[in-house]
Amino acid sequence: MPFFQRTHGITILALALLTALCVWLGRKGDSEQRRKIRRTLGWILLINEVLWHVWAWHNHYWSLQSMLPLHMCSVMVWLNAWMLLTDNLSYYPFAYFLGIGGAIQALITPDTGLYDFPHFRYWQTFISHGTLVAVGVYLTWGEGYRPTWKGLRQVLVYTLIYAVPVFFINFWVQGNYLFLRHKPTAPTLIDFLGPWPLYILPLLLIAFVVFGLMYLPWGIAGYFAKQKQS
Repeated sequence: MPFFQRTHGITILALALLTALCVWLGRKGDSEQRRKIRRTLGWILLINEVLWHVWAWHNHYWSLQSMLPLHMCSVMVWLNAWMLLTDNLSYYPFAYFLGIGGAIQALITPDTGLYDFPHFRYWQTFISHGTLVAVGVYLTWGEGYRPTWKGLRQVLVYTLIYAVPVFFINFWVQGNYLFLRHKPTAPTLIDFLGPWPLYILPLLLIAFVVFGLMYLPWGIAGYFAKQKQS
């Protein structure tokens, strides 16, 4: 789709307003209200992802090369859906760092293929990534969960470990999961990082810097809170 056309901007604004509504309802409501919001977000992620696979299969688009749930946002869709529907919120650090950090880039430079508004693929892409961002934002500002240094390290370590088998799976199925085999076909920020495989290292470094910046305000706030108590 053309980069940041009017419908793109309106869609992002609508997603931001819906996310703000979730945060407001979460802060205003009781534990049962918050549980309903988590359930709603979880079902949206799950149903949207299942419909995406059904559509891809029906339209002869589904393949091992592109549809295995190995891209980071795909992993986060399933992990967040499971986390929200089972109330197992120990995976919150992944929802915050990978959900928000990864999905925002996908919202800015969405890969909808040849399909534009109002095609199903357009809506599926924005609902998926928009909800990933909403989950991290909602749990942080709606329910009061906070990223920690321990959580940041956990996310970084598991992300690196996860990337190793995915790198080899790409060559086995001729895929490009995590964009470790070549750059995305759609314009993205990766285009500025050089050719394959040179862009992989700066891509990882940028991810680590982004995660660090996402943690920084909470780290500073925690430091001054400890200073005040001492």
